[in-house]
Amino acid sequence: YCTLSVFESVYLSRKYRLFDITKSNDSKEITYGLDLFKNTMIAAYNATRAKYFREGASKETFTDLVDGWVDNLVKTNIPVCYAICFSVEQDLLSQWRGYADDGRGLSFGIDKAKLHSWASSEKFVLKKIEYNRNQQRKRMREISDEVIRLIKTNLNRKEVKPIEDIISQSLENDEKEEFESKKNDLCRDEI
Repeated sequence: YCTLSVFESVYLSRKYRLFDITKSNDSKEITYGLDLFKNTMIAAYNATRAKYFREGASKETFTDLVDGWVDNLVKTNIPVCYAICFSVEQDLLSQWRGYADDGRGLSFGIDKAKLHSWASSEKFVLKKIEYNRNQQRKRMREISDEVIRLIKTNLNRKEVKPIEDIISQSLENDEKEEFESKKNDLCRDEI
């Protein structure tokens, strides 16, 4: 879905334009997954499986630690990220309104195999966006369980590591992408 001028640009140049994700029309584009992680970690603190947190830190202290880590991640570790969005649906009113000049633009198809081949050759990562909140929460629980396991291991060893180091240690590159592949379900028509 796009305006006529965008389609003309793509057609004539044979190039797609990616946008800086921090300049998105979705103000939560960057922070949605991180907010979900923070909420999952706080829920883990409140759960019985995380009783060792309550023994070592108040809820306020733990919340401050998680907030501080996430704020630090946003300020220092989120790489420059450019994106392009596609829809698997060919005819959705919300997409016509939002991206195709309120219905005056057009929708054009892209060969998925060619798109994946191009992305691979350019070393781009294509990710399908997960809009199902239950699936999002499930994945964040898996990540927070791993973070909790590492924190518990460090506490049992009497190691004192900043929570940022422990969380970073638990999040490999694929898991860091998990934060980026979560989006508010109000935008579920995009992929």
